[in-house]
Parts: sequence; structure tokens; C-alpha cells
Amino acid sequence: MLFYIWFDWQSAEIKFNLISDYDTALPFGCEIEITNRLESIIEDFLRFPYHDGFPFEEVRNDDEQMEEVVEGETLRVFLLKINR
Repeated sequence: MLFYIWFDWQSAEIKFNLISDYDTALPFGCEIEITNRLESIIEDFLRFPYHDGFPFEEVRNDDEQMEEVVEGETLRVFLLKINR
């Protein structure tokens, strides 16, 4: 079994999952960073400024995110840090 933990920025929660180690591909559609320090994920959670919700002015829609293209390459919008 593979146990992993991540901080979900959209829900402002620390989440975990347990999957079979037969296929260790994690089910995320974004770029991920594997870390061996659980503390870094907890620190990200504690430093997160929006535990009570996001201010409306800071919410972006998908069209705005798609505009972040430089020389034909889409910039990385989000990097998910995972401890496993």
C-alpha cells in the first residue's frame, strides 16, 4: 500500500489517501513534487491565508489561467507538494 498526504488549497484542508502500490501513479492532473518532509505540507497549511474562504477579487476563472502562455508553452500554474 502507498500512503500519501497533500494540502488541498481549494478546500483549505490537509488530505490523505491510501492506494495499492501495484500502480504508484498518483491521481492528480497537475505537476507534483514528492517530498519526504511531512512538516513542509503542514507548514504550507498553517501559512495559508484563506482558511475562512477566498476573497472574491482573487478568484480567477479558467480563461484567465489559459492566458498564461509564453512562447507557445503554458506556464506551470500550480505545483502540488505530496509526502509519501
